[in-house]
Amino acid sequence: MRIQITNGTVFPMDRGAGIPRRADVFIENGRLAAVGPGEPPFELRPGDRQIDAEGCYVLPGFVNAHGHLSLGLFRGLGEFAAGSSWESHFARQGALSEQLVDADYFLGAQLLIAEMIRAGITSFADIHYEPPGSPPVTDLIAQAVEATGIRATVCLETMGYLNTGGMQLKYDPQEASRTLQNSLAHAEKWHGRADGRITAMLGLANPPVPMPDDLERVAAAARDSGFPIQMHLAEIAQEMDEWQDVYGRGPCEALRDHGLLDHHLLIGNAVFLTEKDAEIVRDHPFHATTCPQNCCKIALGMLDIPMLLSGGVNVCLGTNEVPNNNNLDMIEEMRFAALYHKLQYGDPRVLPGDEPLRLITERGGLALGSGVGVLEPGRPADVILLDASGPHMHPAHDPLANLVYAASSADVRTVIIDGEIVMEDRRITTFDERAVIEELETRLAPLRESLPEPEHSGGTESFKVEYEVDRKESL
Repeated sequence: MRIQITNGTVFPMDRGAGIPRRADVFIENGRLAAVGPGEPPFELRPGDRQIDAEGCYVLPGFVNAHGHLSLGLFRGLGEFAAGSSWESHFARQGALSEQLVDADYFLGAQLLIAEMIRAGITSFADIHYEPPGSPPVTDLIAQAVEATGIRATVCLETMGYLNTGGMQLKYDPQEASRTLQNSLAHAEKWHGRADGRITAMLGLANPPVPMPDDLERVAAAARDSGFPIQMHLAEIAQEMDEWQDVYGRGPCEALRDHGLLDHHLLIGNAVFLTEKDAEIVRDHPFHATTCPQNCCKIALGMLDIPMLLSGGVNVCLGTNEVPNNNNLDMIEEMRFAALYHKLQYGDPRVLPGDEPLRLITERGGLALGSGVGVLEPGRPADVILLDASGPHMHPAHDPLANLVYAASSADVRTVIIDGEIVMEDRRITTFDERAVIEELETRLAPLRESLPEPEHSGGTESFKVEYEVDRKESL
């Protein structure tokens, strides 16, 4: 199907094109054929579509560069009251997970995909760890991607630690080998599926901090297979201490010395990267994702985005997981990042112009390596129409400012992914989202009754993962 989008105000996000401008967008064979006011590159045929975008902004689809669809069924179980504890936080989620079956995870993935499509998110990156005996959640997420029409980068983590009881973790090189083989097999199985909408990466779990052999094995697997790597990095203060304990240096130095920086590396939910880290990684294919609202809600800290950008490091945004953020809304993430850093620096000129928007379009596309995030001929046709006719989008003295600081995800009207219309006039066309919601609520209602009540510790706690790690044999 060919699609012609006319009469819209186009934000191409091509650094040479300028924004915004009145233009038409032409789509053919899942690719952008032309963007501009010139002659159409083709004539419409029966079965093709012409979309009138009068009163709309036409944009690249938003990129959610870090998240966990495996936790889609735990929204609302990450809340804290005065004196509540992290043990209670995880206990409630654990009590629910023990009762879930494969079909629940598939429905949960569909639920979050519907939320993302409605918010104009056309691509997302997902990362998950499956302990021994776990349901095949990463396969179920990929199946949901295949069924719904969204674009995704998926990965299964390598993890060398086994739970030996309670919060006791013991390093086991055989488990590291097993999970690496699973990560590689998952990538080979899913990469290129869904007509190329699914791309794969190798995953590496952290924390606990991986051992040197694990870093080198994952780097070697990336070299031999050609797959990029995805991992969490510099996310919590306790993790930073672990890198020093195990390696005697910071995480970026360790990744460099053990070969991971030689490969396309997407890191998730980063907080503690420094100017020194920027100097180490800026000449490597290193892409840092941070999740501002999640970081604020659970008091992790906040990545210094302007510092990294000025240091030549690509930075993009994600939402992380719905228990610790509650929604998947990249407009909110973009705006929160811009406002926070203006306040933090005491300077309203920080993250000026279209830079916040680039964090969720162009820069996210670079991080996923999929070519999305820019409206330019030859790129994947992931396009959204955002209704700019509402009172909150007027006067239109500065359409860009309105988009960054006034728009809402509810303004997204139409979503096109890979040249296919997956939402039109706010109605998802690829699956029945209402049926998904009804089936999930029917399934979860009796399970909800058995969840433990939140407990109270009486104190104030910062984020800390409570575990004891035994690495003696490996060190």
